[in-house]
Amino acid sequence: MTSEDTPPDFGLVSPLAMPPDSQVPEGISEGSDPEEYDRYFRILRDQPRLPDWTRHCLRVEADLVADLDRSGLPAEDQGRVLEGLLAIYRVTLERWLAAAELAECHHDAQPPPDEGSEDEEGPP
Repeated sequence: MTSEDTPPDFGLVSPLAMPPDSQVPEGISEGSDPEEYDRYFRILRDQPRLPDWTRHCLRVEADLVADLDRSGLPAEDQGRVLEGLLAIYRVTLERWLAAAELAECHHDAQPPPDEGSEDEEGPP
């Protein structure tokens, strides 16, 4: 499902943006296909900008942690939920690191300004 064909959520369940190459879900149970899974869980297979993705992760994490105590899940299942959050954070941090390294590489590749050029401004 993409953002173009997302049905309204009526304030119940916000769509979850996820990169198209995401491995979620790992395995789909019998009787379901990936499109049905995405519709049910309101997953948008999109390539969100990294800041948007990060904001989304933080919102989902805050909502999920707030609900965890009220969920009635056994401690073992709550631990699995938190492991899932850690996996998402790991991917997010890896992407931020890659973006920072790419920006650093581009910055280092820029030629230094010509000293003494007429376009250069002096000290303020």
